[in-house]
This record gives sequence, C-alpha cells and structure tokens, in this order.
Amino acid sequence: TLDRARMGHADLEARLERLDARLRSRDPAGADAEIGLQRLEDSRAALTERERVGVDLDRESPGWPERLREAERLEAEGVVLELGSEQRVELRARAEEIRAHIEALVDERARLSSERESLIQAPGPAHVQGAIEKAQDELDDTRRAHDRLALLAAAVREAERRYRAKHQSPLLAAAGAHLARITAGRYDLLTVDETGGDGVRLRVRRRGADFPLAVDHPLSRGTLQQIYLALRLAMVDEVEAGEPLPIFLDEMFVNWDPRRTAGGVEVLRDLGPDRQAFLFTADPDWADRASARVNARVVETPAIEA
Repeated sequence: TLDRARMGHADLEARLERLDARLRSRDPAGADAEIGLQRLEDSRAALTERERVGVDLDRESPGWPERLREAERLEAEGVVLELGSEQRVELRARAEEIRAHIEALVDERARLSSERESLIQAPGPAHVQGAIEKAQDELDDTRRAHDRLALLAAAVREAERRYRAKHQSPLLAAAGAHLARITAGRYDLLTVDETGGDGVRLRVRRRGADFPLAVDHPLSRGTLQQIYLALRLAMVDEVEAGEPLPIFLDEMFVNWDPRRTAGGVEVLRDLGPDRQAFLFTADPDWADRASARVNARVVETPAIEA
C-alpha cells in the first residue's frame, strides 16, 4: 500500500510538472507559469467574446461569413480592399449604435429580471382572496359591534329621557313646554345637572342630540334668550299668589329669527286673558307685525329730545 501511494504521488508530481511546463511555455519569456495561466484565461475570455460578437454579427448582418470569405479570396488574389473615409465613419456610427442598443437590452433584461423577482415574491390570487375574506369578516364584526353600541346608546338616551321627565320639577317642565313652542320643537327639555364639580348647571335637550347640552356657549345668543324667557314665564306662574303679574320685555326679540319670534309672541298671547305683557321696541315695523299676528295694541310714546 505504501508503495502504491508513493507511485501515485510520483505520478501526480509528474503530471503537475508537465502542466507547469505547458503553462511556462505560454509565457513569452518561458519562465513564469503564472503568466502562462493568465494568458490562458485571457484566451478563453477572448474566445467567449468572439462567440458573442459572432452572435451579434449573425443577428445584425446575416451572411457575413460569405462576405468575409469573399474578401479573403480577393485579398489572396492581390486585390487591395480599403474603406473610404465615409464608410469608416458610417461603420463606426453603426458600431456605436449597435453597442448602445446592446447596453439598452442588457438594462432592460436586468429590469425585467427584477420585476420578475418582485412578481414571484408578490402574494398570489389565493392569498389576496384570503385577505379579502378576512377583511370582510372584520367588517361584519365591526358592523355588528356598531349596531350593538347604537342600540345601547338609544336605550341609554330613552332611559335618561324618561328619568328626567319623571323627576323634573314643575318649574322646569313648564319652561320646557314654553321653549318647545318657541323653538318649534328644536329644544324641548330643561334639566339641572348637579353632578359637576362647579355647582348646579342648567342643561337643555336638543332634538337629535345624544345628551343634554349645557346652557352656555356655543349656544347662540338668541337661543340663550329664548331659554331664559321660557324660564321667566314659568317662574311667573310659580311666584304669583292668585293675582296675575304683568310681564315687561324690552327689545326681547332683537336676536331672534322671524320663525322663533312668531313662536315667542304666540306664547305670550296664550299666557291667559288676565295677564298683561308689555313689549318695548324702537322698531315700528316689528310693532306692526306683532299687532297683525296676535292683535297686539301698539302704543307710541313721545320722543324725548336730547
């Protein structure tokens, strides 16, 4: 076994020596195998380039081998083949055009390869369909949850309405009735909130709102005046002792729109035949409209000169 190993080793050394000698022979100086190996690799690269150029020539100039053989034949017969300046310029331009086209094709191939990889990594139709079905299930769950919350909110609002209506004081109930007539049902319930840390606060319910609003900003000035007039009328009924008290209102309807002004005047008209309401205004047109609507009596006071 040892002898066979030695023989094999000697054979390998001989083969390496022959390969090294062949590589050195490719060195012009005949001394360096590394140079010979580099020249061998350069030859292989040149052969690959030759094959690529041959493919390009076949595509761009079909039949070029025949033309090349014809040129070699003419050269062997002593015919001088030379290209003129214009032909050289044209061929150079053509070569540059072909080179640019090849580079563009290489870039396009790289782009298409990248796009192909992206498409391979992209989710397929089955994955997309699964995602759609999952999103639809989540949407259905959200809708059911929304419906449950909407139902609960409606139940809470109805419970609150019944509670406030049941425990509301007669004063606030009467004021709410006046306010509903003045605002044509836009606001219909006055309550007192004692749960806040800043004392008792008056609240009013607006049609369509989830919960009563504080009687404060951002309610308009006209709406606030209408709420306070409703409270004032209700208080008059509470405090008078058998004898109807007159009501004096000075420019009460300045900030009211025409519809609520009409509602307010009608509420004053319906307070009862024994109660007098005095409305002071500097607008003669408004006085005429009030007279026409509720048969009010207009009394003009003499002007006071300054």
